[in-house]
Amino acid sequence: MTVGEKEVWDRKVNGGFPEIKVLKQRIRDEIAPDLNLGHSDKVDKLEDNVNDNESITDEMDDDQAADMRTYFGVL
Repeated sequence: MTVGEKEVWDRKVNGGFPEIKVLKQRIRDEIAPDLNLGHSDKVDKLEDNVNDNESITDEMDDDQAADMRTYFGVL
């Protein structure tokens, strides 16, 4: 996928298809880098606040993580 002449995603190079959030951010970064995408940007800010040595998912057990994936429709 390209925006103008800039390639923002290549299925073969980047491995499959992007999550819509990632695609929206890459397109935004090319056409309007200062634009806030609202809920698509909020997770990144939350992750920025997490200690570099731990992950948000490190705090969940496998069952909780599976429940979250089911709830949000992530397979």
